[in-house]
This record gives sequence, C-alpha cells and structure tokens, in this order.
Amino acid sequence: MPRLAPRLGLAAVAVLAAAFGAAALSGPAPAAAASPCIEADPAAVEPAALSAGIIVIGTLHPGPTGVLLLPELFLKGTVSNAPLQLAEAQPGCPPADLSPGDRVLLFLAPEGGRVPWPAAQAAFRLVGGTAERADRAAPLLPEADLVARIRAVTGQAAVPPASDESPAGIDWRDTVLPVGAILGAVFGLSLVLMRLWHRIDPS
Repeated sequence: MPRLAPRLGLAAVAVLAAAFGAAALSGPAPAAAASPCIEADPAAVEPAALSAGIIVIGTLHPGPTGVLLLPELFLKGTVSNAPLQLAEAQPGCPPADLSPGDRVLLFLAPEGGRVPWPAAQAAFRLVGGTAERADRAAPLLPEADLVARIRAVTGQAAVPPASDESPAGIDWRDTVLPVGAILGAVFGLSLVLMRLWHRIDPS
C-alpha cells in the first residue's frame, strides 16, 4: 500500500493536467451571432433608432416591380420625395404583414443600394392616430408619442419637399414695378432736359 499511494497521486496529476490542457486548446465557446433584424420596442426605441439607417412614415403603393413607399416624414436618413422601392426581406427576419394602402412607420436597414422589406418587429401600422407594431407583440400607443420618442433619439423630423413645387417666378410687385417706375422717371427727366437744351441752343 505505501508504494501504491505515490502511483495514484501521479495518475491523478496526469489526469488533471490533460483536462486543463484540453480546455485551454478548446478556448471559450463562440458567442452567438447578433440578429440582423431590427426590433423596435415602443417602450425603449433607442437601440432600434440607432440601428436603422432610415426611419420614415409614409403610405405603401403598388409599383411596377414591387411595393413602393411614398414618404411623408423622415425621422432618420436622407430626406427625399422620391418613392422608396422595398426589396425582399433580409434572410432570417420575419417580414411584416403589410399591404398597399397601409400608412406605416418603418425602421429600415439599407444594404448595398437596396432597402429590404421591414421585419415584423420593425414596422408599425398607423391608423386613426394609433401605432400598432406589425407583429402585434407590443402594446398600442399614440402615433404622436412614438414619433416623439424616436425624434428624441434622432433629432430629426423632416418633411420631403413637394414634388409639384414650381420654380420661383418674377416678383412683379417688389421688382418689376419699382424698376419700371424708376426707368420711366429717368426717361421723363431726359425729355425735360432735352427741351431745355433746345431752348438754350436752338441750333
């Protein structure tokens, strides 16, 4: 027995060393990949507002190659009156169940020149002043409250310029009429001076 004890001790040390070595080689378990889908929680919109490239309110319309969004208010992103062409949803993101004619608020993540269809948790249907998330997994809230919460993060609320704006015309009252009056006065004064000159020097 006295001879067996040292052997058992050496064997235990060898087993522990092998276990620690295997753990060191394997390293820590890889972290799970972050989801590419934006999730807009009405109670805490900051993460979604920071992740989105475009946050816009508008109305969906059918287009020649898909669905278009006609924007009416940008809460984040470049302001334009051009319709947004919505492409297919990102893989792994459940698409929002929206239809042409819906007025919506969307958190969008453009990629490679395209604007993917919003995920169900990143789209709100706006009806009668109320905002409802497309997946119905968040409580209803007033549209104005949702807009105010997003604007508090982005600092933006910009209306696109009207597409039918006409170029600036001639300002007749403040430009043409005063200039015409001055020219008329100068012309009249020149006639008077010419008559006086002819009286002084008839030749």
